[in-house]
Amino acid sequence: MAVVERLEPPREDGPQLISTVIVEDNVSSCTIFPLLSSLIANGKTAVVVIERRGDVEVRSLIADGVLIVGDFRHLAYYKEALQAGRLRKDFEDGYVIATRYDPAIPLVVVGSGLISRKIVETAQASGFAVVYVTDSPLPPKDVLTAKLEELGNVVNERTAVVIANEGGREYDVDAVDTALRKGAWYVALMASRRRAQDSIRELLRRGHKLDDLRKRLRSPAGLDIGTASPGEIAVSILAEIIGLKNGASFRPMVEVRSPFEGL
Repeated sequence: MAVVERLEPPREDGPQLISTVIVEDNVSSCTIFPLLSSLIANGKTAVVVIERRGDVEVRSLIADGVLIVGDFRHLAYYKEALQAGRLRKDFEDGYVIATRYDPAIPLVVVGSGLISRKIVETAQASGFAVVYVTDSPLPPKDVLTAKLEELGNVVNERTAVVIANEGGREYDVDAVDTALRKGAWYVALMASRRRAQDSIRELLRRGHKLDDLRKRLRSPAGLDIGTASPGEIAVSILAEIIGLKNGASFRPMVEVRSPFEGL
């Protein structure tokens, strides 16, 4: 790793600034996602580049045309990704995927099955900035991923966290515990009522307060919209996140802005 200091262009309203850029050959999602979360939470647009050549994967984060962390060569994809939103270039020995992230909700999805993948897929299509924490041997190629033991490195007070495993996994309550202690503003556990109660009892045993869990833990996760399929479950959870973030009433739009009043 190298740390490079560069002069920013002179400003009319103040002195010339020196910015610090981290240059690494192998940047993990644990490095990129907290930086990305901070950028988009503060109204910035950023580009994440993922390049895979053989068994080597290199990631970069770019904002305002400046490499924040990663490989300087990835700056060549910045403008095209800004215009296209997402681009992919395939080579004989690998590929490059560059994705634009507009100001959005940072989302951490923890899971290993079909539903967690569907939440990731739907969230990306809806403009969320997503990192997928999974032990799946074949995670999606076009999303930032992290290992289960790295969860604490990608969660902070800006992130929403969803733990979603069909039937539950042993690490589910550990993931909830980590997300709560890291201060995530939204923490949801996909679970039946019985399994949610078992998880709450374990969290109480670990020192969490019942009143705090009532306020912060969303389990079962999502809104009651009669979900059945993985896609519908994903929609119900993401709709809850968006609604809470925006202070929504959760009423039908026909009631909120009725076209029938005054007729």
